[in-house]
Parts: sequence; structure tokens; C-alpha cells
Amino acid sequence: LVWWAPAGGITAEIEVRRVLMHEATGFNDWSLSGLVRYDPNPSSERGALLALRSSIGPPTLVGSGGLLERDNLLGLATSDTAQGGQLTAEAAYGFPILRGQFTGSPWVGAGVLESGRDYRVG
Repeated sequence: LVWWAPAGGITAEIEVRRVLMHEATGFNDWSLSGLVRYDPNPSSERGALLALRSSIGPPTLVGSGGLLERDNLLGLATSDTAQGGQLTAEAAYGFPILRGQFTGSPWVGAGVLESGRDYRVG
């Protein structure tokens, strides 16, 4: 489910994934994530971009179709300890470089996971 307010530059998303049927008895896999993004000029790569994402469920469910893209489905049976949670924030700013022909976008990110903290710069 996606809600977008282009005039304000705000996007909000909620994603829910769940395996409905599987031949293995007791197999249960799901994830839930939410995203809020602020981009005052979504038609351009230049300017500010802020994003906040929260998710619960197995950490391997990132990306489209993550539930069934695994090579090995062992160990995914219902388990309270298999459910991970995380909260991540990212900020970027795009600016013109090389006489405006390209866009440079330095960014920073931080995340809080059940296993610890994650910091990124690029």
C-alpha cells in the first residue's frame, strides 16, 4: 500500500508478505515493513532526500519476492526467535557536478537492529 503526496514531497508505504501455502507442515514465513520518505523534488535526483524505514520479520525478506528467492528454505519454520526487527534512517543530498552534467549524492544512514547498530556513509 503506497500513499504519495507530490505537493509535499512525502511518500508512505506499508508492505506485508506471507507464505500462504507450503508443502512442509508448520512452515510459516512473513514480514511487515513501513517506509516514510521526504523528497521535495521527486522528479529530480538533486536536492534533499530523507527516509525512515521500520520492519519486522526475518531479515532475509528485503526486496521484491524475498520470501521465495532463497536457495535453501531450511530453518524457516515458525519460531519466535527467527523474527528480526530493525529501524533505519537515511539522508542524502544531490548536487550538480562537472558543470551540471552529473549529480553527486553523498549520503549517511544509521540502523538499529536486534543484533546491534549499523552505520553507513557513501
